[in-house]
Amino acid sequence: MRGMGFLALLVAQIAGSIGPAFAQEEVPSITGARTKVAPIVTVPGMPPVIDPTNLYSETAAGKVRPDVAQALPRIYVPNRRSNDVSVIDPATMKVVDRFKVRPDVGRQADVVQ
Repeated sequence: MRGMGFLALLVAQIAGSIGPAFAQEEVPSITGARTKVAPIVTVPGMPPVIDPTNLYSETAAGKVRPDVAQALPRIYVPNRRSNDVSVIDPATMKVVDRFKVRPDVGRQADVVQ
């Protein structure tokens, strides 16, 4: 039984040390109602999640960087059988380019230079 007391103390210490990382905050949800949610912990290099109730909140219209907003709209379709990517203009739905990629070997395909 003495071991159980030590285990309980250890769990309490660990929970106390990581508690703030999982602290809930009250945020407005998509519907406008306020709700308590835990902040989303991201991986290194990923930008922070601004709205924990909507992972894609920063992808809405008007949220794109000005330099990216000037880029041509394109749809990229990977073709596994031919090891290439078709580039489609969404305004005309025509293929405007195609480029070769290395065969898929269990990771993202690399562009062949």
